[in-house]
Order: sequence, then C-alpha cells, then structure tokens
Amino acid sequence: LPALDALPIEIADEMGQMVFLTDHELWQAARATTTSVENRRMQALLLKRQREGLSPEEETEAERLAQRQERIMLLRARAATLLKERGQDVSKLIQSP
Repeated sequence: LPALDALPIEIADEMGQMVFLTDHELWQAARATTTSVENRRMQALLLKRQREGLSPEEETEAERLAQRQERIMLLRARAATLLKERGQDVSKLIQSP
C-alpha cells in the first residue's frame, strides 16, 4: 500500500479511519467491488478509446470510473491489511472464485 500521505487527502482520511471499523465492517470493505454496470461501461469506453477516441465527456466519465476502481482497490487492500494485523485469515480474499 502507498503511504497515506502520498494519496489524495479524501482517500487518505478514509483509509486512516478504517482502523476504527469492526472486523465485520472490514470484511465488507475487503470484498467491495465495482458494479457490473460500471465494469461494462469502463470496458466499452476503453475499447472505444482504442478504436476511435473518446469525446471530452466520455474521457471525464472514464477518468471518474478509473478513480472509483482505484479507490475501491486501495480500500480493499487496506481492509485486508488491517484484518491480517488483527489475526484474521485473509487468504480467502485472494482465492479464485
């Protein structure tokens, strides 16, 4: 995980506050994902960007979706780290579905 001071303030604050979550809440955070609608839209935008380019509005949307995915990834990693530090077995988080 990157150092909290290397992240945007909003994400750093959110990650810092995660130490106060219960184990149950951390498990929920560790399993969080983007929605299938968001994933499909991001894929469509990436394909369109490669084929023909995106409009300014589509570029903004793609950036927003990428930032959301990055935020979820960081929060999942932080939750898994905290759970492991609390003695929880997080190996099931990395197993294939």
